[in-house]
Amino acid sequence: MRVAVAVAGIGCVVVALVCGAWWWDFHRPRALPREGFFLRVGAGDSFGRVAEELAERGFVRSPWELRLWGKLTGSERLVRPGDYWFQHALSPRELLAELESGRLGRHAFLVREGDTLADVAEQFEALGFGGRDVFRCAARNAALAERVGRPATGLEGYLFPDTYHFVWSERPEALVAAMLDRFVERTRDLDAERERLRMSVHEMVTLASIVEKETASPEERPLVAAVFHNRLRAGMKLQADPTAMYGSGRNGPPGRADLEAEHAYNTYRHFGLPPGPICNPGRASLEAAVRPAAVDYLYFVARGDGTHVFARTLEEHNRNVARWRPKASSSQP
Repeated sequence: MRVAVAVAGIGCVVVALVCGAWWWDFHRPRALPREGFFLRVGAGDSFGRVAEELAERGFVRSPWELRLWGKLTGSERLVRPGDYWFQHALSPRELLAELESGRLGRHAFLVREGDTLADVAEQFEALGFGGRDVFRCAARNAALAERVGRPATGLEGYLFPDTYHFVWSERPEALVAAMLDRFVERTRDLDAERERLRMSVHEMVTLASIVEKETASPEERPLVAAVFHNRLRAGMKLQADPTAMYGSGRNGPPGRADLEAEHAYNTYRHFGLPPGPICNPGRASLEAAVRPAAVDYLYFVARGDGTHVFARTLEEHNRNVARWRPKASSSQP
């Protein structure tokens, strides 16, 4: 009897030591590679798959450790999808806590200055959030459009260029809403200057989108905006190549057919601003639209190096064209 009790006691001690060792090891920080530790948890991934990957990569000795912990604590139901990047030593328990919180499980979503709505939808699909048509559908949501005054031409121009962070499980409407809210937040301080120029929000965004497409030079944006303001005041056509290309649905330098095409966005055929934005302009272009340079330029032509030569008169402009057109990729106002 005493032997049985002793054996049982020893067994309990062994079990306690094993459990204690496992518990200690599960809470022991692991040193990470110098480049960090990346873990992707897909929207449909099971807890078991995550455990197996961590075991394969040596973060835990075997997947059953994590599976057991997941069963005991409920972690197997709490892990959130996303891209996780760990840069400091952490234990398996700490790693699971991060997977449960989702704090790091957000994927960077970049909307570049000058991207169109179609470009953003393509990025949405490329990053694994869903099909591009799903994003386009969300961008047609009338309730979301109310956030920016329900523009007649849709949300082109209002998806504010910035780096966002979203989890894969986020509804597409939430992504669109975040971009619209960022637009409102980043343009609110331009209202006074916009109203002084008697421009609507839609007119400001439309002009800014043309400026965005015409030049990538920060110094030139107020000058380009001034040219278009001056031409509008003088009753001249804007004759902006990017508007003609947007309406034709093509990229690259325009040909004669593009400049002569009959559509509402062709500012070579129609006076005034086009019906709506041709891309999503960044903050600098939006500022330029309401803070144009105090110059009387009416024309500009590309040098071919990303910058432009400006002119006040048609005669001066023609001389610039004669000098720079061979080096320029396209004609300019």
